[in-house]
Amino acid sequence: MIDTDNSAARISRNIAIFIAAGSVIGALSFGIRSSFGIFLQPISADFGWGREVFAFSIALSSLLWGVAQPFAGMLADRFGSGRVLVVGTLMYAAGTALMAWSSTPLLAHLTVGVLVGLGSAGCGLWIVYAAVSRVVAPERRTLALGIISAAGSFGQFAMVPIGQAFLNAYGWQTAFILLGIISLIMVPMASAITGRAATPAVSPQRFRSAMAEAAQHRGYLLLNAGFFVCGFHVVFIATHLPAYVADIGLPAEIGAWLGGRLFDLTGSYEITWWIAVGLGFFAAVIHYPIDERPIERVVPAAGVV
Repeated sequence: MIDTDNSAARISRNIAIFIAAGSVIGALSFGIRSSFGIFLQPISADFGWGREVFAFSIALSSLLWGVAQPFAGMLADRFGSGRVLVVGTLMYAAGTALMAWSSTPLLAHLTVGVLVGLGSAGCGLWIVYAAVSRVVAPERRTLALGIISAAGSFGQFAMVPIGQAFLNAYGWQTAFILLGIISLIMVPMASAITGRAATPAVSPQRFRSAMAEAAQHRGYLLLNAGFFVCGFHVVFIATHLPAYVADIGLPAEIGAWLGGRLFDLTGSYEITWWIAVGLGFFAAVIHYPIDERPIERVVPAAGVV
């Protein structure tokens, strides 16, 4: 009885460590890249670039982040989540720190755009979600994923003003280096996120077959539509609002905290709040019919190829 109790306590402790490490990874991977918008104005002013240059780097990062995520998931299934998280973190940190020496648009696109974008796919929440789902019991899984998601949101809340403080104190080049160093905290955290997908009893499904099957699943398509709503307006506002707030003479710190791009056109945040409410209802409506049950596949009989 004592051994059983100790074993249960040890498993619970390991799961708690797993969730805590995943939460730190989520907070940093989401939070640091969310702070890039505060650098739009000083970088553009220093190099005489139009604001579309660095904004394109951020947009490229977001696009590659999305495109590369299925492949990052495939690699995590094959080689283990921890390895993919470490490689992704190193790319993420390199892209962030090397922006300090990016004096041309091409270099900005390669560092913040390509390296951070691909790195985000490797050290993002989705790799953590899959790993946590394998170790947490189904009745506790939603709670565990909710805690990690909340940590990711908190990272967006906390890292933007930290980035702004670095910018104010040291300038944008040193701020990027410091953010790159901070992102390396995800490397030791990745050591707790171990494991890979179990080998199925039947022949494993190939990547192309899995993607084709997912594309035919109504719930998968609806889920993607909901994430598109979130990604579009969050990245747009995070990129351009800080520069706009600075343009109208308000302290830069306000641009790191507030939301509402349409204030530029209307002089009020009211329409922005209503749009946000509408988008929230839209996401709720398209998520409601999602069927969470796994796809039933026909298992071939023994000896049948």
